[in-house]
Amino acid sequence: MQTHQPDHYRLLGVPPRADDATIKAQFRQLSRRYHPDVCGGTADANARFQQLSGAYNELRDLQRRRAYDRLLLVQDPLRFVDEARAARALDAIDGVVQRLRRGPPALTGPRDLRVRHTLSFAEAMLGGIKQVEVAFERPCGDCETRGYRLDDDNPPCHVCEGQGRLQVGLRRTMMRCGFCEGRGVVVLRACETCAGRGSVTERRTEPFDVPPRCANGAVLRVRGRGEQTRSRAGDLIVEVTVQPHPLLSADGDDIVCDVPLDMVTAAGGGRVEVPTLDGTAWVRVPPGTCSGAELRVAGAGLPKRRAAPPSGGSSRLAAHSAGRGAARYRLLVDVPRQLSGADLQALAVWQERIGVERFRSVVSYRDALADAREETG
Repeated sequence: MQTHQPDHYRLLGVPPRADDATIKAQFRQLSRRYHPDVCGGTADANARFQQLSGAYNELRDLQRRRAYDRLLLVQDPLRFVDEARAARALDAIDGVVQRLRRGPPALTGPRDLRVRHTLSFAEAMLGGIKQVEVAFERPCGDCETRGYRLDDDNPPCHVCEGQGRLQVGLRRTMMRCGFCEGRGVVVLRACETCAGRGSVTERRTEPFDVPPRCANGAVLRVRGRGEQTRSRAGDLIVEVTVQPHPLLSADGDDIVCDVPLDMVTAAGGGRVEVPTLDGTAWVRVPPGTCSGAELRVAGAGLPKRRAAPPSGGSSRLAAHSAGRGAARYRLLVDVPRQLSGADLQALAVWQERIGVERFRSVVSYRDALADAREETG
């Protein structure tokens, strides 16, 4: 329904043929109701009083009023007709037309709540129940979704007599009252609870299920946990962002990690701390470990997926855990850098003392290189 801005006479609540004394008395009466000083100086009260003052200032000037009357006569001639019988007949015709034009009521359904949530690499790989905070709109109970309270601060609209609608033009078209914006009540002070919105924002924490090996960008849906209407509720949609792990990565059912190892631990063995999906753990390094060797910890990898049974009607992999893969740690022996000449000389003496045959990989490489040289002649 379109909004109609009432003419000056309707704004002041007087007939178009009212004399100056009647208009002045009515304006004074409305000023006692709508003046900003009386209404606490709210923005709504200022706007309403400016409308009334503008109408009064134009009608109090004789020449300006005559020009305004000529314009109003062209726009809405029936405003100057006082025949009650004609008005009732036009009202009856308008009622029939409105009933013929009336369509089915619009159906408004619940709204889904869409939020973003960040998971760590371990949380996404292992899955489980997580919590997410959502913000949703709840109808304001203090004003019953109107945005204002029905009290003395918000009087009934004197323009449309509390109906919220006006009949305008030759066809007596029913239009929304522009002074009260179709409410039937002039809002001079909005509801303090919802600031005039008719709804308040609330936050709650909702659980949602993260499937094992959840991928970055996955969209998870929780049925019935969106905004609630009288009949049903919408869904909660969680868009997942997975943070990469600084050390771990996935490789099939396993997790892999490169672990640097100092020369002493690689030669003599020992323990080294490694990352896992469940925190950190210590693994034992055997003596004489070469760079590139791999340690494997069974059951510390990703939850495995097993294929759905043929009778299920789907060939997709089911996210049911059938044990876990392994954690594989590739050991990389680190060589010291930026050594001084004395340090290098000490290393050379040490290597000569223990003998080159102790370096098994070097010996194997030299033997294989010698064989290759003989084959190529």
